[in-house]
Amino acid sequence: MEPLDILISVLMVCFGVYLLIDRRFQYWTNRNVPQSKPELVFGNVREVSQTIHLADKFREIYNELKGKHPLVGVYLFFKPVALITDLELLKCVFVKDFQYFHDRGTYYNEKHDPPTAHLFNIEGQKWKNLRNKLSPTFTSGKMKMMFPTIIAAGKQFKDFMEEPFTSRWTLNRRMEWHVSRRMRSVCVRSVSSVTV
Repeated sequence: MEPLDILISVLMVCFGVYLLIDRRFQYWTNRNVPQSKPELVFGNVREVSQTIHLADKFREIYNELKGKHPLVGVYLFFKPVALITDLELLKCVFVKDFQYFHDRGTYYNEKHDPPTAHLFNIEGQKWKNLRNKLSPTFTSGKMKMMFPTIIAAGKQFKDFMEEPFTSRWTLNRRMEWHVSRRMRSVCVRSVSSVTV
C-alpha cells in the first residue's frame, strides 16, 4: 500500500470516529432539550478529577442554567444525563412519577459485590420488587417514630467526632466503624425497637 493510501485511510477512520462522537453528543439536541456544550470525548466533565469534584461541576452547570430551562442535558463522557433545574419538575420526578425513574446507571454487581446491590443502585424489575417490600416500612408514622433514634445517633456521632485522634489511619478506621455501628443501630431500633 502506498503511504498516501494509508494516510487517507487513517484520516477517514478518524473522521468517522469524530462523526460518531459528534452524533452521540447530539442526543439532547435531537430531543429539543437545551444542553451544556460538551467537549470532545470528555463531555461536560473534563475538569473533574483534575481540579474539581463532579458535584461541583454539576452545581456550576446548574447555577449557569437554572431559571432558563426546567431540564438541561449534560454528558458524563459519552453518557447523556438529565439535570433538572425546575423545582416543580423535580417534585414530579421524585414523588408523582417516581416509579418510572429507577435506572440510575450506578455500579452494582449482585454476584461479586453483593453490598452494592441495594435499593439506590439496582434497576428495573428488581428495584420495583425491593421498593414494594420496603415501602410499608417508611410510612409517615414510622418515620416520625424513627426521628428520635436518628437524632440520638447524630448526637453520638457528634460526640465521637469531637474526640481527639492520634493518626489519620486511626481516624479513618474509627470513623468507618462508628458510622456503620450508628447505621446498624438506627436500622435495628427502627425495625424492632431494640437498642444496639
